[in-house]
Amino acid sequence: MPHRPSVTNFIPKLPTLLPCYQLYYHPTEGVKQIFVLLPGWQPQVSGVRVLVRSRQAFGKQESVYTQDNQDITVENGVGIMVLDTNDPYADTELRYYPNGFSDPGWFYEVKRSGSIL
Repeated sequence: MPHRPSVTNFIPKLPTLLPCYQLYYHPTEGVKQIFVLLPGWQPQVSGVRVLVRSRQAFGKQESVYTQDNQDITVENGVGIMVLDTNDPYADTELRYYPNGFSDPGWFYEVKRSGSIL
């Protein structure tokens, strides 16, 4: 059974969670990066859905990321999804299906309010 997935951008914590994080951390001015770590990721059978909800001056904006529209790299059995946002207070919701192909009813849910950024 894989460990729970995590959502972070807390850079001091990244080397512990992901020793090769420097390969994926490419900050751009004005853009924050959200790292979604998916232990036990298997591209053939796993599934993920990440909802990033931003509270902009012009209203709420939602972006949905899945394995179909976002690159996921695998390092040491951990899937890595890097998302960019320009809202430091964005809320993030993650639903991870480690074995979505044969057991779609088993999933992890992680919710983080704007405090992660």
